[in-house]
Amino acid sequence: FKPKNKETARKKLGILDNFTVIFVGRLLKIKGINIILQVAKEIDHKINFLFVGTGPLEKELFFASRKYHNIIFLGKAANHQLPLYYNAADIFIIPSVYPEAFGKVVIEALSCGLPVVASNLGAIPEIINEKVGFLVKPSVFNFKQKILWLYQHPEVRKKMSRLATILARKKYSPESIKLIINTYE
Repeated sequence: FKPKNKETARKKLGILDNFTVIFVGRLLKIKGINIILQVAKEIDHKINFLFVGTGPLEKELFFASRKYHNIIFLGKAANHQLPLYYNAADIFIIPSVYPEAFGKVVIEALSCGLPVVASNLGAIPEIINEKVGFLVKPSVFNFKQKILWLYQHPEVRKKMSRLATILARKKYSPESIKLIINTYE
């Protein structure tokens, strides 16, 4: 998981070269899927919303992707494909409406240089800081506001992207994990 060429990733996936928001995870109500769908329906249609995953809300996402051209449902992806999906996006969102445990997808997104807009619940605040993203109370208004802000401020987004990769390498690299394990042993 590392930054790669965004245009190449988008071309491989066959998506438009628009500002792109990605969600990766189980397609469950508690993951905030309905929040993202509502934001996608309300927001500028020059912003793509990619959904990667499986779960009970697949059918709803499939039909939404037929109705709204900015909603793109990609379905299940093998782990080795995820870097391509992350690299096709500009930001990662995780709008969980419950106290999410430590999210591997957040680390993956940061490693690929994505700023993160996330719920302020559970363990997510342990990963995200104001240099690499935003923590918000999960609501359509809050997520819409932060997505639009990042869309309108590409210079800040670029800086957050660079810092996201640095944070991921510094805190979550294999070397850092070995150091933590050695400390506990």
